[in-house]
Amino acid sequence: MATLVISGAVIGTTASASEADELPVVAELEGLDAAAADRFVAHRETGTGLQTAAVPPGECRTATDVHKKPIMVRYAGANRYETAACVSFWTWSAWDADVDPDFKAKAVVLASGDAFPDALAGGPLAAHAQGPLLLSPPDELPPAIMTEIQRVLAPGGLVYLLGGATSLSNAIRNELQAASFTTRRLAGSNRYETAVAIADELPDTSNFFFVTGDNFPDALGAGTAAATLSLDAKLDTNPDTRPYVMLLTDDATMPTATRDFAIARGNQFREWTLVTAGGAADQAAVATFGADSLAARFVGSNRYETAALIAEEIFSVDGALVGFYAGLATGLHFPDALPAASSLALVCGPLLLTPSSQLNTSTRNFLVDHKGQGHVLDVFGGTSAISNTVAKDALAAFSHHPDE
Repeated sequence: MATLVISGAVIGTTASASEADELPVVAELEGLDAAAADRFVAHRETGTGLQTAAVPPGECRTATDVHKKPIMVRYAGANRYETAACVSFWTWSAWDADVDPDFKAKAVVLASGDAFPDALAGGPLAAHAQGPLLLSPPDELPPAIMTEIQRVLAPGGLVYLLGGATSLSNAIRNELQAASFTTRRLAGSNRYETAVAIADELPDTSNFFFVTGDNFPDALGAGTAAATLSLDAKLDTNPDTRPYVMLLTDDATMPTATRDFAIARGNQFREWTLVTAGGAADQAAVATFGADSLAARFVGSNRYETAALIAEEIFSVDGALVGFYAGLATGLHFPDALPAASSLALVCGPLLLTPSSQLNTSTRNFLVDHKGQGHVLDVFGGTSAISNTVAKDALAAFSHHPDE
C-alpha cells in the first residue's frame, strides 16, 4: 500500500534526535507550481538551437514523428558511459557556443558507473552546479567522456569526482588535471559520509531527501525531484527558495554522520524540510526525527509506485503537469537513470521507472492521468534496458489518442 503524507508541524525536543537541542521548525515541501513552469519555459526558450553547431556522438538519440505530440526521444549509447555522454550532449551546449549562458555547463559531476553508492547524491549537485552528471569506470576515463567534458567545459573548468580513489582513481584525476581542468573530490569514509560531503557542497540549504544507500531505486525518482527543485531555486529570484540535497540512510538505520549533518543544517537555518523516499529511509527518519518532523513521505508498495508518487506530488498541480516532459528509465539498473536527473531538471520533468519488458502499472497510471499534457517522453537507455514494446506502450499511455 502506498503512503504519501504531507505535513508541516512545529515540533520541540525529541529524545531520538537530541535530549538537549530543540529541533528546527518543519517547513512544508513546496512542489513546482505555475510560476516555476513559467521560469522553466523561459529557460528552455533561451536554449533553442543550442546544438546547431555541434557534432553529435553518433546515432545515440532517436525520436518518433516530430509532428505528433507527444514525441518519444530515446538516448542510448553503446554502453552506460556513452549513454551518459549522449544525454549530456543533447542537454548542454559547447562551452564556446554563442547561446544563452544558462545552457553552458558551469561544472561537471563525474561518478562511478560500476557502483551506485557514491553516485546517488550526484544528481542534485549536478543541477545546482548547472552541469551534466557523467560516468566512468574506476580506473580509466572513457574517450567519449573526456570528449564530452572537453566540449562542455572551458579549460580550467571544475570537475567534481564523487567518492574515493576506489570509485574514481587518482589516475583519472591526474588525467583531468593534465587536460587543464580543475578537480574537486567529494568523499567520505563510506557512502553515507560521501553523501554528506556532496550535500556540504551546497551550503545554502536545510532541505533534504532521505533515501536508503543500500539500494538505488528509491534514489532515482527522488534524485530527479531534488535536482529539479534545486535548479528551480537557482532560477527563482526569491532568496528564500533553497535547493534540495540527498542524504543516505543505512537501510532502516540513520547513520550518525547523516543525522548530525541534518540537525546542524536545520539549526543553522532554524528550519528544515525533511522528505523521505522509500520505506527503509522512512523508517530511519521516523525513528530518528519523529514522524511530525517529516514534511513529506513517499512510500510506495514498490520502487515504481514510489517514483510515481514523487512525480505526482512534485511535478503536477491540480492534476496538470508543470512541465511538458516526462522521463522513463529501467528500475532494475542504475546507470542510465543517473545522468537523467540534471537533464530532466532543465525541462522540469519527473523520472518514472519500469521493468524492461512490461510497463509498470503505477507508471502507466501516471502517464494515463496526464495524457495529452506532455510534449516529450524521454527514454533513457537502449532496448535491453527498456524494450521498444514498453517504450511504445508508455508513449501511447501519455498520448491523447492511445491507438496512434
